[in-house]
Amino acid sequence: MSARSRARRKHILGSCRTCRRRHVRCDTQRPACQTCAAVGLTCEGFSNEIRWASSRKRSPTYVEAGPIARFGVRHHLLTEEDRRSMTDALSKDLFLGSVDASLEEIDTRSKTPCFLSGWEARIGPFAVLHISAAPVKSQDAQVQHPVEEPPADELVSVQASDMSIPPVLDIPSAPVDSFLQWDDILDLGSDFPAFSGYSALDPESAFDFTTASHLDGPLIEESSMTYPNFDDDEGCDISSENTAYQQPLTHRSCKNEDILKNAVELLKHFQRRVIPQMAVVHLSKKSPWDIVNMPAALLTLGALTIMDCEAVTHASQAHLYSLLACSAIDLAANLSTDKMGFPAEYWEGLAQRCYGEAKSHIRISLSEETGGSEKAKLKDQLMALYGMIKFTVFSGQPRDARCYLIDAERLLRVRGLPKRRISRRMRLLLNVYTWLRIAGESTYVLHDYTLPTSSLSTFNLHCQSKGPTASRERPMPRYTQGVVRLDDFLHIESPDNDLNIDELKCRRADITDIHLQDSRKSTETLGKQVYGIPEIWLSLLSQTTRLANIMDTLRNARNTEIMISCNTYQALQERASRLEGVIHAYAARETEPNHRSEQTTDDTFILRALNSALIIFFHRRVRQTYPAILESEVEKVITSLLAFHRRLKLEDPLGLGTLWPLFIAGCEAITVKQRESIRYLLEKSNIMSGLAPFKIASDVVTEVWRRQDEQLTANWQAPFPSWIDISKERAIWPIFC
Repeated sequence: MSARSRARRKHILGSCRTCRRRHVRCDTQRPACQTCAAVGLTCEGFSNEIRWASSRKRSPTYVEAGPIARFGVRHHLLTEEDRRSMTDALSKDLFLGSVDASLEEIDTRSKTPCFLSGWEARIGPFAVLHISAAPVKSQDAQVQHPVEEPPADELVSVQASDMSIPPVLDIPSAPVDSFLQWDDILDLGSDFPAFSGYSALDPESAFDFTTASHLDGPLIEESSMTYPNFDDDEGCDISSENTAYQQPLTHRSCKNEDILKNAVELLKHFQRRVIPQMAVVHLSKKSPWDIVNMPAALLTLGALTIMDCEAVTHASQAHLYSLLACSAIDLAANLSTDKMGFPAEYWEGLAQRCYGEAKSHIRISLSEETGGSEKAKLKDQLMALYGMIKFTVFSGQPRDARCYLIDAERLLRVRGLPKRRISRRMRLLLNVYTWLRIAGESTYVLHDYTLPTSSLSTFNLHCQSKGPTASRERPMPRYTQGVVRLDDFLHIESPDNDLNIDELKCRRADITDIHLQDSRKSTETLGKQVYGIPEIWLSLLSQTTRLANIMDTLRNARNTEIMISCNTYQALQERASRLEGVIHAYAARETEPNHRSEQTTDDTFILRALNSALIIFFHRRVRQTYPAILESEVEKVITSLLAFHRRLKLEDPLGLGTLWPLFIAGCEAITVKQRESIRYLLEKSNIMSGLAPFKIASDVVTEVWRRQDEQLTANWQAPFPSWIDISKERAIWPIFC
């Protein structure tokens, strides 16, 4: 039979029922094809028509009919790629990649007092069924005892006990409200998870920084890692049946005339004075705040005032009020700025009122506008959270800043990263979050560094059985195999080439690596456009922070009854030595005379200060080096920052990111000359800006110097005090982002 006379197929073999009926080409992706999802149709699934061979005698006519006529088209139910993916998924779900370790971990979990059901002790394909578990109450029994409706200001704080989600982590003090089942996202009739940060945002409630790190709980089950794909900014369509999310969105515009009468002047001041302070160096192009935030804020303001529109989402209003709050607090703090005829007290009070409005709107938005028919755009919610993060940093409220950062990551992982296509503006917002989180985590030392005894024992056994090579591949264990966690910066899970800064990452890994756990070169990064610093520098800062947290965790474990194996320490030391070499090589390469000929002199000074400060930061957090050894690097930071400040005028905006190298180097200055220079730079920066981070940095640096002087005169053999000790003792989080 010739090719011309051969019959042509009208459809792809294995198409879904919907594409067959529509006569369109199906991509045959299971369980639901993306062709249907792209046009908003429900994929009716695939039919596997299995036909059995006839038992009748095979006549010549039956044989001549051919295999297709006799049996239909024969093909594998699962492709080779699907079967390999299934095998890899099963192997990945194992605890520490070992069957023995998985069984031992299940046995340990099943003996804990909190073990209630087999779902808690499930690792990969293995699980334990608890026959004596307490029976679950029926739905009718629960209806007979209605729960009293909570106040409106607590609607967003839904505890995990109300959501009937049992804990799965073996981590002390982990809050159960940080759990989210993946079915909650895929099932349109399920409840959307509460954003945990706002349960602690009440001004009267106390906040314990020692438990703040455990807000970073597990997010979704890894066994259901098939992300939904969305091409628009609307995210996933999630409707909520929980009464906590059914407050009607009445008076959506809800404009505050007293605040909005100054909105035009405040937005002008925000663009002219506040936005330059958010960049580390002066940007040659517009920043994301100019490109994304300002147009959105102007549209919201116009809709509230000129158009008198009542369909403005709470996310858009929270974004507008957060920017107004940032502008007002800057007017109140900066002594050299024209305050437009009002005293500083007026702008400070206005800033707090704007922040109160923004907090109220963001609570409702995250509760009711993240899914369902009233959902807001993802970009509006992210911009609102970023604006509130900046205000809490400006005003010295790190407690609230921590909550907003955690909820921003949760929002990105639920609605942002599963997108099939990431727009340029969305990538800008991703890079904004990356800087805010990594720079903030670098000085956050208030984690609970206590590890579960079972995890340490299993990890030591794994290292002893596998040797140094295996421990090098994974220096720290994953405490919760089978789940995807909100990042707590207390683990390292990267391949061996994650520190090869000259290699390229694949595109998909590049987009999802929002915390830069992989230091390889980004293919589509916009980090330089966001804050003016190379993304490689930021990735090395992230690597150093993670390694330092792990080292602190193992140092803290020395006081326990569990002995840390030599292979564990060897793996971490090898990792530290390699990271140290990469940081020094990168700093030396970036400071070469002809390496940055395209940049201005001011940018070069800041980048040199950042590179030297990164070296100091590594030796302080990881090596715990004596300050006198770092004297040359401290001098480089001081020289670069002095040269940078000489070019500034008193009325020029000072980027908050310049405070990070000043703080890191200032805490290691031990000579009188160096301390005088640091004090001069801190005082000048405080005069130019006046925001809370500059005062916090000055207080911490001064206290470190006082402790160090007392140490030198009293006891030479005791550990030398550092800013880490001051932060832990006073529960201070000096955040400079």
